[in-house]
Amino acid sequence: MEERASYNEHPIGSDGTPRTSKRITRAMIDTKLATSATTFHRVSPTCIVCCIVLANGWNLIGHSACVDPANFDEKLGEKIAREKAVDQLWALEGYVLASEPPMGEVGLHSPRVADEGGSERIGA
Repeated sequence: MEERASYNEHPIGSDGTPRTSKRITRAMIDTKLATSATTFHRVSPTCIVCCIVLANGWNLIGHSACVDPANFDEKLGEKIAREKAVDQLWALEGYVLASEPPMGEVGLHSPRVADEGGSERIGA
């Protein structure tokens, strides 16, 4: 199935400014999806649900539906449902990337250590 292109794949913005290296790319998403399992379920005459189970067990769920059963196209429904599930992965990976502190800065995920007085502080 062909996926939608993402603006994240373009190193130069539409205004000509270069994008930073801190971004999610299609290759990064494809790497996560390569080790995932995808299933489709037709839950009604007009609705398909896609479940992508990532390697760590996290589930991404997408769905598609049409109003009239006469318009139902299973392959198109699967494609749309999968795209919606994959969109969640983009958001999750973006959140993780945004949560990382810039190089050299201490962040929430830095190890906590006790100083000589027993108080905890962030840092190595």
